[in-house]
Amino acid sequence: MGKLVFAAIVLLIGLASYFGVKRRADLFPGGLGSLVQRAILAVAIGVPALIFVFSIFRVIPAGQVGVKVLFGEVDAASKDLQAVHVEMVLNYRVVADRAPEVYRSIGLGYSSVIIDPGA
Repeated sequence: MGKLVFAAIVLLIGLASYFGVKRRADLFPGGLGSLVQRAILAVAIGVPALIFVFSIFRVIPAGQVGVKVLFGEVDAASKDLQAVHVEMVLNYRVVADRAPEVYRSIGLGYSSVIIDPGA
């Protein structure tokens, strides 16, 4: 988000500079005023455009997972009740205070009873 704010600031400063130079083009000799105007406009539009284009792409390191987010909302494939097949990993541990209760009521195979998915 910070990159897009920076791009907006560069765009505003560039456009202000462009209109300032355009208004005072008579200070530049010959056709240099027109050339300066075009260069400022190219930078004012080009730099924010490049920032925007390159902010779309993300590199996800090996061993990490990326989540698609659109305007702060996570895209959900099952929102319209489609069948979704998911492979996932679950990290778990038994809370020390509750371990005697788990051992007494479920036994040593608690992971296959509680955690493993039903067939």
